[in-house]
Amino acid sequence: GDKGPSIQNILYGFMSLGFVLGPLFAGLVARQGWSWRWCYIAPALAALPLAIPIAVVKLKRLPKPKKLSFKVLGDVLSFNRSPFTGLVLAFFLYAAAQASVHTWLVTFLEIEKGMVSGSAHLVLVGVAISLTLGRWTCGYLSKKIEPFDILVTITIASGILVFLAPLPRAKTASIVLYTLLGFTYAGINPFLISYAAWFPEGESSAVVSAVFSAGGLGGIFFPYLIGVLNQHINPILGMSSVAVFIIGVIICVHWIKPHVVSR
Repeated sequence: GDKGPSIQNILYGFMSLGFVLGPLFAGLVARQGWSWRWCYIAPALAALPLAIPIAVVKLKRLPKPKKLSFKVLGDVLSFNRSPFTGLVLAFFLYAAAQASVHTWLVTFLEIEKGMVSGSAHLVLVGVAISLTLGRWTCGYLSKKIEPFDILVTITIASGILVFLAPLPRAKTASIVLYTLLGFTYAGINPFLISYAAWFPEGESSAVVSAVFSAGGLGGIFFPYLIGVLNQHINPILGMSSVAVFIIGVIICVHWIKPHVVSR
């Protein structure tokens, strides 16, 4: 619905917050010399109260959600091939960009910028904090501004930042730029997922599955490619080349515009 982009950003913001708190708690366990079992016990105990709302609230049933299959994909493509293809490719390239940055950022800061391991990992935590704040900000703004306009703006900003971030000689400048990058590309994922609602209700679940599957493929293959560039050519070139993926996302976003803005 109309609230989809806002709700998706808020929910994904809490997921990003988990990416922050989880490693910090694990670090606390290691520092205090506690048993490693607390890394599993504490999240399990924290999750128990979250089950209460699910147990007491009457949730609306999905109208016959369809599992991802070749037949369902054929139905989706026959309904409207263009937005489906654009969403899948956009998420494929976005996941490639995000996974490449997150996979190689610490190594890049240690080798190219001379940071010690612990400090470089804290930068990655800072990026996760920016992801959280960026998604909550997008969730708030999407109530007041056309979500597609926000998506275009943050995608363009992300392409600029991911290209520039590795270039400064000063490590502080790179840290600031990568932290800002986390804030700008935070909303791309939730906005793209929210557009799956454009498809018929029974098929939208299959569309989400296809989009996530494409993201998984992008997140597996392309970080390896960036690693090859970092190792055999130049780390700065490798990290800046991630901007190519974001350019692809920009193209795909404009591709789906006629289908998602006119609703």
